[in-house]
Amino acid sequence: MKYAYVSSGLIAFLIVAAAFCVIPSAGAVADVGVGDFWEYTASIEDEGFVMDGSFKLSIESETTLDTQEIFVIDISGSGDLSGAFEDVSISGSFDLTGSQKRVKADFNLIVEEIQTEMEMGEMGITMSATFGVLTEYDTSMDDYIGDDELVIDTVVTSSSDATETTSFSMLGVDESDSQTISRAITMTVTEENVSVVVPAGTFDCCKVKVESDTDGFVVTEYWYYSEEVGFYVKMGASSLGGVGDLELEDYSNNDEGVLGLFTGDNLWITILIIVVVVVVAAVALGMKSRRGKMPTPMAPLQPGPEAMPPAPDQSPVPPADPTPPPPPGPPSGG
Repeated sequence: MKYAYVSSGLIAFLIVAAAFCVIPSAGAVADVGVGDFWEYTASIEDEGFVMDGSFKLSIESETTLDTQEIFVIDISGSGDLSGAFEDVSISGSFDLTGSQKRVKADFNLIVEEIQTEMEMGEMGITMSATFGVLTEYDTSMDDYIGDDELVIDTVVTSSSDATETTSFSMLGVDESDSQTISRAITMTVTEENVSVVVPAGTFDCCKVKVESDTDGFVVTEYWYYSEEVGFYVKMGASSLGGVGDLELEDYSNNDEGVLGLFTGDNLWITILIIVVVVVVAAVALGMKSRRGKMPTPMAPLQPGPEAMPPAPDQSPVPPADPTPPPPPGPPSGG
């Protein structure tokens, strides 16, 4: 009985371990993978307008770009906007769409495209406008601290020339422009174990000073990275081309569950676990089957005296005559 309990317990443990065992792909950034997303609330000032809404980054898929394995990230957002255009106060709404391509090995940024569609109205007149920016980096930009040592005074620098194409459409007027810009970023870990409260909860973070230099125009911000989240829980809105802060509202990090075990580099560990489970189960069932075929023990029979076999190497002793012979008579006198 105790073997059955031990085997059942081991099988249960292995199944539970399989459900939560997710091995990062070789060379991939730990805790970042397809299916992860980060959703932020933000109030951003951009081009004279203030946008209040939510923005979401979702790792949608993996692909190859110029022989590099990359993540394809979807960007979406929506909310309200207000501002002024040629001294006229305008209010309305916006929808933001876009994408990023990042190197799978270190999450460096290669390409970013963002398009904002705005519906604005004033005095009964509704106007639509579209503003887009496509940035293609000559060498990838490292704006992700998660693949570096998260200790105070860690410094990461990155620079690249980029082709930036902007487009603008409003009231039937379409404009576009393309230019080459020089961009550099320096990230410095200034504090560890910083408790940060955002709409998604309270997280233990490292504080990162981020200095962005675009053609000599420098912006300094502080971003907060959480290993639990796998990304920043609070960051500057310059990542979306504006000024302000984004605060984490919801996220899913490394939440592949059981399905993740049957894809990619996780498959080998899944096969190993399955083999162990099958072997243990077979042993347990085999022991149970053997116990089921064993005859029920019986108490030995106690034979009677008449059934007792003769002692080894001894002849049977005949039973004694119950009638004794008569005594001898008197001697005859002759």
